[in-house]
Amino acid sequence: MTDPLDIQIQGLSVRYGEKTVVDDVSLHMIPGEMVGLIGPNGAGKTSLLRALLGLADITGSITIGDRDLADLAIKERARLFAYLAQGGTVHWPLSVESLVALGRLPHRTPWQQLSDGDSLHIEVAMKATGIEAFRDRIVTHLSGGERARVLLARALAAKAPYLLADEPAAALDPHYQLDMMALLKAHVTDTTGAVVVMHDLNLAQQFCDRLLVINDGKLVADGPPSDVLTDVLLADVFSIQAARWSDGGESFLVPKTVTGS
Repeated sequence: MTDPLDIQIQGLSVRYGEKTVVDDVSLHMIPGEMVGLIGPNGAGKTSLLRALLGLADITGSITIGDRDLADLAIKERARLFAYLAQGGTVHWPLSVESLVALGRLPHRTPWQQLSDGDSLHIEVAMKATGIEAFRDRIVTHLSGGERARVLLARALAAKAPYLLADEPAAALDPHYQLDMMALLKAHVTDTTGAVVVMHDLNLAQQFCDRLLVINDGKLVADGPPSDVLTDVLLADVFSIQAARWSDGGESFLVPKTVTGS
């Protein structure tokens, strides 16, 4: 019997006009995993996330448990997938607490007041991301790293089984990059999972349980970082060689030279 939170993607393709950006991808995802979605620029990573969110026209199928996502209303899908968009842009001068509260919208009717349960989820999300102390500050006045944590709190407040994040560590300084990845990792439990689009291969190796490698729209590798990030794959997909080392039982890699030029 299929677990009600397992995701099955079968023969998924996404096209924009004449261009195929995701090409016949099939995979199985389960709660309890932090999945890194990696590949070169334009490989189709964000398009795969958009397909899960119902924001792309697809062929093939996506199911969660025995439910076809194509049959679900937008609000119902939003209860299954919380989304942390790329860039961390906030256009409205809302308070931190008000912005985090937007994460509860999929669980409320229009103009409905926050319930005690909503308020509890908001508090838990703010505590998890360490932003309680500036709940009354205006989000547009925060630093980039602080704003990234607020937006993550909004996604966590949704209490969705899966959190989809598109380059959440991009444009952050090293402290906030590590902080963001650790917060995403802490979100993963036996009943929740995360799918994270990434470009930093070292962070992907450090924090992800599983890596999916997309190249030219195709899934070319799927497995633990130690099995996926081979010298051959780095050369074939990313056109790089990497320096590797271990420290305290952890493995690290840094791109060193460009290959094939």
